Amino acid sequence: MELGHRAMTVGWILVGACIGIGTGLLGIGASIVTVLLLIHVAGLTAGSAVATSLVVVAMTSLVALVPYGRTGAVMWKAGAALSVASMTGAFLGGRASSRMPARALVVVVSLATLGAAIAILWPPLDCRSAA
Repeated sequence: MELGHRAMTVGWILVGACIGIGTGLLGIGASIVTVLLLIHVAGLTAGSAVATSLVVVAMTSLVALVPYGRTGAVMWKAGAALSVASMTGAFLGGRASSRMPARALVVVVSLATLGAAIAILWPPLDCRSAA
């Protein structure tokens, strides 16, 4: 049985709220959690979830940036440099993912999620002492 329009709208709002809270609170805008929610909760295909997450993350990140910018927490020069480099990678990654089978894309997202979960358990490297 297919969900009615109102139930689908409520579902999208709930998924969106989870994404927004996570992005604002934890900075999860890198899409991993967004993609997983879109696949497993919203029922999107892997390819559609990845593509849709790009719009969600871009818009949500812009809004979440405002309170951080107002407090002076944003390193604007570093953010700009990282953005230019990551946009190049995002373009190339988008081309690659659009050519991947859905199952392979899910495996890549899952491995990235696992890698992030493991990495967060270790203390960050102190790169400043190496300079």
